[in-house]
Amino acid sequence: MHNYKYKTMSRETLMKKTKYIFEKKEVNVVILLHLLTFEIITIQYEYRNLWIDEKWEEFPEDLLKILLEKRFLVACDEDDCNLLKMAYQKFGKNKLKVPNIVIYLTNECNLRCSYCYSGYENDKKIENITKNDIDKIFNSIDIIYQQGNYLKEKPIISLFGGEPLLLSNKDNIDYIIKKLNKKNYDYFEIVTNLINVRLFEDIINNFSGEMSFRVTINGDEQLHNNMRKFPNGKGTYKTTFKNIHFVLNNIENATIDLTILIDNQINVQKVKSLFCDLEEYGFLDNSRIRIRFGHIQFRSNYVCSGFENRVLDVSKYYPMLFDFAKKIPNITDNMIKGSSMYILKEIYQSLIDNEKVVVPNFTGCGAVYPGRYCFFTDGKIYPCFDCVGMDGFEIGEYRENLIFYEEYLKWKNFRVSELEKCNNCKFVAVCNGGCLISNKSKEGSLYNVHCEKVAESFESILDYWYKEGMFNEI
Repeated sequence: MHNYKYKTMSRETLMKKTKYIFEKKEVNVVILLHLLTFEIITIQYEYRNLWIDEKWEEFPEDLLKILLEKRFLVACDEDDCNLLKMAYQKFGKNKLKVPNIVIYLTNECNLRCSYCYSGYENDKKIENITKNDIDKIFNSIDIIYQQGNYLKEKPIISLFGGEPLLLSNKDNIDYIIKKLNKKNYDYFEIVTNLINVRLFEDIINNFSGEMSFRVTINGDEQLHNNMRKFPNGKGTYKTTFKNIHFVLNNIENATIDLTILIDNQINVQKVKSLFCDLEEYGFLDNSRIRIRFGHIQFRSNYVCSGFENRVLDVSKYYPMLFDFAKKIPNITDNMIKGSSMYILKEIYQSLIDNEKVVVPNFTGCGAVYPGRYCFFTDGKIYPCFDCVGMDGFEIGEYRENLIFYEEYLKWKNFRVSELEKCNNCKFVAVCNGGCLISNKSKEGSLYNVHCEKVAESFESILDYWYKEGMFNEI
C-alpha cells in the first residue's frame, strides 16, 4: 500500500483531501490517518490552520510533496476510486486457507457465568452428541476438505460446549482423540473452564500431537469470582489457577491459551492484582502459557440479563489496554489484542516498528474467511460461536447426511466490495462489512451493515497516542 505511483501536481492543479482520511484536531496540530494505507502524519502550528482552511497553495514544497505522495491530497474523486480498486486487487483476494472446525460436545455447563454469550442455551433441554454424531462430523470434515482442496494442511479442531470437560463427555473425548491420532492430526484445542481437567489427564495424554486448553479469566479474584461461578454462587478463581498448574505439571503435550476477558468494571488495580497472582504461580515466564486480553461483547440481540450496562464501549478498549501496559510492566505488546477494532493494534505496531506495514481488511472475520464450521448438538452446522443454536443462523446439517443450506453460500461468498453502503464509506478497509451476526440480528440481513463505533475508536486512540507523544511532527 505504500508503493503506489502518483501523479505530480503543480500548485495550479486543483487538489482536495482524500475521502479516506480521519482527522484528529488538537490545539497546535492536526493528526491525519489515511484509512487505506494507514499512514499517519501530524501537521503543526501555522500549517495546521492552512490544512483546515484547505489553502494548499500556501504549503511549503516539501510538505505538499509528502501529502501528495502519501495520498492525503488527491486531484479528484477518481483518484480515490482508483486507490480503492488497487487496494481491492492487492488485498481483497482470498488465498486458499484451511477453515476452522468446532465440535460442540454438549450444551450443558457446570458454571453460570454472568456474561455467557450462549447463556440462552441454559434454559434448553440438555443435548450431548453421540459417537455416531462424531463419526458423521469427521466424515463431513473429510468431505469439506476434499471439496475445498485443503489437502496439504490439517484443520484446527476445537472442542467446545457448554463445557466439554464434563464427566459425561469423557468417553466421547476419548473417542475423538483416538480418531485424531488415527487421522494423523498433530494439534487440537479444548475451550474449557478447566474445572474437571484432572479427570481427563489419562485420555488427553494419549494424544500423539500437541494440544491447547483455551481458558478465560476476568481480572482479580474478586471480579473473576463475581463473574465466573458455580451454580451455588461459589467463585472459580483459585480452582482455575490450581488447574492451570496441574496441566503444566501433568499433561506434557499441552499449552494454555489464557484470555483475560474484560468489561467496564475492570481497572488498573484489579489487573495489577491479577498479574501479581500470575507471577506468583510462575505463569508469566512459562513458555507454555500464552496470555492475551479480550473484549466481552455480544454480537446477536442476546445479552445476558443484568450485564447490559457492563459491556465496555469498543472505543475505550484499546486506550484502556495501552494504559494498563504503561502502568504494569509485565503486560507485553503481544498481550494487547482483541475486539473488532484490532487494526488499532496493528497501527500501533507500525508506529513503533517502521518495517511493519498495516494492510486493509477486505477478507472479513474468521467466520467469513477462512471460514468456520460449528457442528452443534442439535445436528446443525453454524458459521460462528456467537450464533450456535439460534434459529435462522444454520448453514447446514450433518446428523443424517452433510447438507448445506442456501445461507451457507451467503456466508461463503460474502464480499464487502459488493456492498454499496461500505463502498461509499471511508472506513471500508477497517470494518469490512461489519459482523454478519450483528448485521442479521440487528438489521435483518447479512448485507445490511450494522456499523460499530469506528470513528469514536479512532478518535479516542489517536487522542491517547498524541498525549503519549507517539507521533512524529512535520
